[in-house]
Amino acid sequence: MPIRKLQHRVDILDKLYAHLRRCNQLCTGATPGYVRRPMSAGAVRRVHAILSASLNYGVSWGWIERNPADYAHPPKLARRQALPPRPEQVAALLNAAGAADEE
Repeated sequence: MPIRKLQHRVDILDKLYAHLRRCNQLCTGATPGYVRRPMSAGAVRRVHAILSASLNYGVSWGWIERNPADYAHPPKLARRQALPPRPEQVAALLNAAGAADEE
């Protein structure tokens, strides 16, 4: 796709990101025995960063007027919940540290 057409088509980037979350290859999934391998949200965000940086060069060189990646919607990263140690684990750790070295 010519870069000038892409500058007004943010939906194409959003469709690309959605496709990558389903399957990391350009495929139809109709091949027998084919197993889809989705990209993680972090990997899709890295693709977005590369596209965004590349399109920024297009803006600075005057090839396009605006960067469509600025308006695209890459997937959000899931926040991981920290699992605090149980009180017994903390006590055992402190006891082991105290037994090994008082300081």
